[in-house]
Amino acid sequence: MATAMRAATATSRATTAYGRSPRSPSSLPAGAFLAGPSRIAVLTRTGCRRGIGGLREVATSAGLRLGAVGRFVHRFKHWVGAAILVIAAVVLFTWDYPTTAVVVWTAVITLMGFAIGEFLDAPSSPPADSRTEAAAP
Repeated sequence: MATAMRAATATSRATTAYGRSPRSPSSLPAGAFLAGPSRIAVLTRTGCRRGIGGLREVATSAGLRLGAVGRFVHRFKHWVGAAILVIAAVVLFTWDYPTTAVVVWTAVITLMGFAIGEFLDAPSSPPADSRTEAAAP
């Protein structure tokens, strides 16, 4: 009985000392799931990539020219993604009291960073379809 009371007291102290429950949800499981090889994760990543690529195509056909920025992001895409993750990790590790809202907003801003990186990723050569149409008489 005394052990149970001490455990309950320790839990309530942890909750009040850090301003959050020790079992507060985080975005780590969702990020791990979406980074994994499951069919749903692959479909989600592919759908987002195609959607953002379609938006880039529409913007390009409307006159947007990415130029050197698009080539840079395309060439260093993995490094740009690593930098986004490192910045998000530094924000979370240096925050005094990372509440659920801080974690969620950090995850949202990180996803927006990846979406912007995907939007700016313009290969230096045009797609194969446009090359074959230009070569046809």
